[in-house]
Formats: sequence, structure tokens, C-alpha cells
Amino acid sequence: ATMTWKDSQQAFEYAIEVGRLSRDRDADNYAGKYMYMGTNWNGDDLFKNVDTREYDV
Repeated sequence: ATMTWKDSQQAFEYAIEVGRLSRDRDADNYAGKYMYMGTNWNGDDLFKNVDTREYDV
């Protein structure tokens, strides 16, 4: 399985656009709580929660 990386801003914008992440600071999936970790072989952008270290979105 090969990982690739794209511009992290683009990854976050797309994740917000499709509802995986949110701009709402009170939301559980608030983008500010996540780190972009790369894109997997299937084209899925991976985000890790900064507090739990889980890939939960």
C-alpha cells in the first residue's frame, strides 16, 4: 500500500466540502482537531485526531 501526499489545505477543504470535517469549532469533527496524514492507495485522505490519535473521520 503506497501513501501519497497532496497539499494539506486542499485535503482539508475537500473534507469540509463533503462533510467529513467541519468549520464549526463546537463540532466533534472540527477540522482544527485533526492532522492530515496523507492519502492512501485508494485515494482516501487520512486525518488523525490530535487528541485521541485515532483515524475516526
